[in-house]
Amino acid sequence: RQKIGNYGRLGKDIDILHFPANFIPSALFTYPALKVVTLLDVIPFSYNQGEQLNYFIKRSYYSCRMADVIITVSEFSKREIVKHIKVEPNKVHVIPLGADHFALPKAYEHEMRRKITARYRLDLPYYLYVGVIEPRKNILNIIRAFARIAAEFPEQRFFFIGSFDDYQKVCAREAQRCGVED
Repeated sequence: RQKIGNYGRLGKDIDILHFPANFIPSALFTYPALKVVTLLDVIPFSYNQGEQLNYFIKRSYYSCRMADVIITVSEFSKREIVKHIKVEPNKVHVIPLGADHFALPKAYEHEMRRKITARYRLDLPYYLYVGVIEPRKNILNIIRAFARIAAEFPEQRFFFIGSFDDYQKVCAREAQRCGVED
């Protein structure tokens, strides 16, 4: 067994190393095993927003170049990875995200649906946005468009699910200005 950086002791009998969070630690670039990295998308390559992202871009780029296999979530992401990282398309494999709705027992599914519907008043028509809440996602225009819909159909509701930061305040002010805050 050999010691590799802070990654503990790795035996020579490891066939595959999977790195599910974009990066292969550089200490393991030359480790003699099949290296698989999961990269959900390459948005930072298109929307570089500062020094932190430069670090992310470099780490992602070199990790994908050193990987034997890259896993991503869509054909679009695959094309973007091939374009930005310049790897062969056969190195990138698409495994879509999703939940197996058949895995839940029906009784559990109905009870969860009832609780969620009651808690968030989902018996009314609603729209749902799931994703990061950042300016590049065009959230202010989503709020403005929803305000136009809500003016004609006041029973409509809109839910945002995602991580907020200081931009949440900007979105909340816009929703208030448009009369759709809740």
